[in-house]
This record gives sequence, C-alpha cells and structure tokens, in this order.
Amino acid sequence: MLIAPLLFAPPHAAPLRLAASRLMHAAYELEAALINSRGMAALHESPDDLARNSSESFTGCWIDIPHRLAGLIATEPHPPSIPSTPSTLLISRLAVDPILHRRGIARALLRHIIASNPTVTLVVSTGTANTPARALYESEGFTLSSHSSAPDHTPLTIYT
Repeated sequence: MLIAPLLFAPPHAAPLRLAASRLMHAAYELEAALINSRGMAALHESPDDLARNSSESFTGCWIDIPHRLAGLIATEPHPPSIPSTPSTLLISRLAVDPILHRRGIARALLRHIIASNPTVTLVVSTGTANTPARALYESEGFTLSSHSSAPDHTPLTIYT
C-alpha cells in the first residue's frame, strides 16, 4: 500500500485528476444512495475542478493494482463552514473505489492523516445514515461533536 500526496494542478496531472474524479463519483454515488441525497458537491465536480480547488490538500492510496488509485482523502486547514483555529483541520473528503471496499484503504488513509497531524483537532462530517463511515470514525477515536444538516436538509453527524 502506497500513500502519497496527490497534486492536481500541473497540466500533466490530467490523467490523475480523471482517475480521482471517477473514483469520487463512484464512491459518492454509493453514499448518495445510502443517505438518500445527491447534494454532495463531489458528485457534480469535473476533473478540472480538482485543479482549481486550492483550499484542499489531497492524499491518495494505491494498492496491488499498478497505476490505479484505490482511495483518497482531502483536508482543509481553515474550513469556512465551521468555527476554526489554526489547530483545526477539516477532513473534507474520504473516498474509496467501491470495488476495493473492505480492504482497509479508508482506515489507512484516515490513520495517515491522524499521524501526520498529531497536534491538530481533526473535524469530519458524514451523512447520519452513513453507518459504515460513522463506524470507521468512531473506531478510530473520533467522538460525536454535534449534528447538523446539509443545504439540502440531509442530516449530518459531525465528529472531532
């Protein structure tokens, strides 16, 4: 398993942007069905949108299949949607290729972010009906912080 930064901005990164976009669309389609909401921005992003999004830092995971992105995680240092301090980091995305579920990829990516930011308060939200994601966050030591709702009124659970 290889975990490394994803750099989408260089023009030669177009194949990587396309792979990440496809992965996110597949993963978030499953989540959309699970939580009964299609309001997630990642469902509607193009590969080029990834290059333009300068507020997020992406990390990818590759396993056993050469040249195939298996999962990704993204963070934002100062998310505008939550009260933040320099010691707050929002996990804004966590997606795994659906055909590679149940192989520890999401957990490995999450643990990488936790280990890389030991003095930072990590914040993550997920659809309240997304019990697999909630179980993952809780098993990794995240505690329920609050409940909220997305702009389309989808119930969200927020963890720190």
